[in-house]
Amino acid sequence: PPAAAKSAAGLTPPATLQTLRELAEDKNNFLMVLSGLTRDKVDQAFGSARSVACAAEHGFWYRLKAGQGAQAGGSDGWQTNYADRQMTWYEVAAAILDVYTARTAGTYVTKKGSSLTWKFDDADPEFGAMQAKELHHQMEQVLGSWNDVHINTGKGYLEVGPRDINKGSMVDFICQRQTELRGCPPDFILCIGDDSADEFMFSKLQARYPHAAETGLQLFTCTVGRKPSTAQFYLPDHERVVELLMSMRLQSAGRAKYFSVAGDLKNLSSMGEQVGGGGGSIGGRASNSSLAGMGSLGEGRSSMHDNSTKGVGGRLGSN
Repeated sequence: PPAAAKSAAGLTPPATLQTLRELAEDKNNFLMVLSGLTRDKVDQAFGSARSVACAAEHGFWYRLKAGQGAQAGGSDGWQTNYADRQMTWYEVAAAILDVYTARTAGTYVTKKGSSLTWKFDDADPEFGAMQAKELHHQMEQVLGSWNDVHINTGKGYLEVGPRDINKGSMVDFICQRQTELRGCPPDFILCIGDDSADEFMFSKLQARYPHAAETGLQLFTCTVGRKPSTAQFYLPDHERVVELLMSMRLQSAGRAKYFSVAGDLKNLSSMGEQVGGGGGSIGGRASNSSLAGMGSLGEGRSSMHDNSTKGVGGRLGSN
């Protein structure tokens, strides 16, 4: 389909990929990118950066950073925690999606390891949204007897999949794994996302660390764009996310050693120039352990004091 070709062509910009690679190569950081895309698409976007851990299909598949050891899952490093999952609802849902695809021009179905995605972002905007709303309702009616099925409508797509396979479950798994691997919990986590599917991450992190501040953990959940969300903070657009990551990369590289990024984020949140919510990836750093996704932490001067990130300060708003 045209949309699939367009998605495949939209690879990660080299500068952004290099920023992620350098953040992930810092031994104090663990950085993971979580995506709803298939393994092939994730490999196209991030395959050259093996220091960056990745999750595909909302966490059905995951690949650890090079050197952390792959388990069962194949020579390419991809592995799954759901190899024996039974999905009797799959063919029923596929048949319904085929009907809506036939009656809605510009739409198509993507079949993944554990889910089905109906893409309507290339359809007529008004008709596509109307069909998606109707489809969502019909899926709830037909698949209601399967208690383990979740239906989610996001930006230009409707996805049907197991209720317990989502980005939140993968974040929880990675948090537990990194704590066991390092022997202690992290002291900093930054989780950024821009889609409704990313709300699972925000909720899971806040549930896992309800007293983060009291335990010394600096936890930041951040959406992209101003919208209702369980995330604590927001950045106005993806350009600001990249600027923040570039600032973190410079500090992680050790160009300055006076203040931590986490301290600066606290200052930014207190400024409160804007208010927002929403979310999509996990990142962080710790003195002896760390977690990550779209962001990670290094030590150094405030990102506001670096010319390359001018304009980031004050745009991280508090919900």
